Amino acid sequence: MIKVSIPDICQPEIKYTIDCLLGAFLGLNYEISVQAGQKNVVFNVGKKKITIKNYFFHFNNTKILYNQNTIPITTNSGVISTDSQFHKITSLFGTSSLTKEGDSFLLEADIISSTFFMLARWEEQINSVRDKHNRFPGSASLAHKEGFLERPIVNEYIELLWSLLKSIGCQQIRKERNFKIVPTHDVDVPYLWWGKKEKYKYFLSRAYRCQTKEFFNNLKLGFDNKDPYDTYDKFMNLSEKAGVKSNFFFMTGGNSRYDNFYSINHPRVIKLIQHIRNRGHNIGLHPSYNSYNSLVLLRQEKETLEKIINDKIFIGRQHYLRFEAPTTWRLWEELGMEWDSTLSYADYCGYRCGVCYPFPVYDFLGRKQLNLIERPLILMEGSIINYEKLSPTEGIEKVVKLKKLTKKYSGEFIFLWHNSAFNNEQFMGYEDMLNAMYR
Repeated sequence: MIKVSIPDICQPEIKYTIDCLLGAFLGLNYEISVQAGQKNVVFNVGKKKITIKNYFFHFNNTKILYNQNTIPITTNSGVISTDSQFHKITSLFGTSSLTKEGDSFLLEADIISSTFFMLARWEEQINSVRDKHNRFPGSASLAHKEGFLERPIVNEYIELLWSLLKSIGCQQIRKERNFKIVPTHDVDVPYLWWGKKEKYKYFLSRAYRCQTKEFFNNLKLGFDNKDPYDTYDKFMNLSEKAGVKSNFFFMTGGNSRYDNFYSINHPRVIKLIQHIRNRGHNIGLHPSYNSYNSLVLLRQEKETLEKIINDKIFIGRQHYLRFEAPTTWRLWEELGMEWDSTLSYADYCGYRCGVCYPFPVYDFLGRKQLNLIERPLILMEGSIINYEKLSPTEGIEKVVKLKKLTKKYSGEFIFLWHNSAFNNEQFMGYEDMLNAMYR
């Protein structure tokens, strides 16, 4: 049994982080006790121990704990050696230093505070930078500024802690994990045209605006019997070949110019949803643009989709990746949702939460763990093509890199590819990038 003693200050936050590291991530047996006046976090196995220096959790007052001055300005990187294993560590609090005294260790890299910083996302409430959609952008994040957004640094902390625990005699078997590919598809616009009239109207308008080369591209597009947005079977075929299930997230409402591109009650949409379910794939909710901080909208849209499928909805992702910490998580919890997969940045791919494992979310203002699970999104096709503006070759390299890292830790490679992402020239040539997701 691992016995963990923690300070009597910031108990909820420290306990949550220990529960994630030892419980949710490593799957170990442990006991937590609170020690009055203790400053650091101590892991004990028998008489041997690991002391992790506490550089952040010193105040129970959240206004003092979370402010602009407590967001790390710089980080400390280094390599820590444990029993002939080398761990590349970027410490957000403290230094990347490990000293051994007899059979015990003192870790100056505060991986407890650093893990909490990445998982709880309190940085996003304190930093007021927002893009035109009122989203916290990846460009403003510490992870991007310090160059570790494309590294799952929490996974690196997990491996370091596991190695140290074994060094002090832990003989437990950690949770077994298998690498998973998790395809997700936000259905913003299910079809490009809804009948022959709309089809040829679209073709004529495109042909009118195009030069010669584009004209012939659109000639094929316009007279092809296949709607270019009707890519559902393509996705399901790829998923079934890879032995996984696709997750399709549908919209049911909205009151902005970014919504209302279809009615969930349209016979073609209902037939499509039934077709997806008949093939054994998953249906989830894609809440509208303004729903991320509105319980009323979220409830209405969830109940509408549940009536359509005559079943409960427990999964989904916010439209435009709009998210407000911890408000959006609170609302999803209120509605009994099981997991969300919103947490990636629109402008940059990578590990927004620093981890490629599902984890229980934390309400840092309410100071409590929620039942909701976050399954972090790692890569969206729009981020690569529209924001990072990578070529198809560069896009494939990015996919391979992030997928390889996720596989290294037996994590979940969750990607988003919209059904409507093949309709124009800017997406031509990127199909190989999609295929690379599944390889």
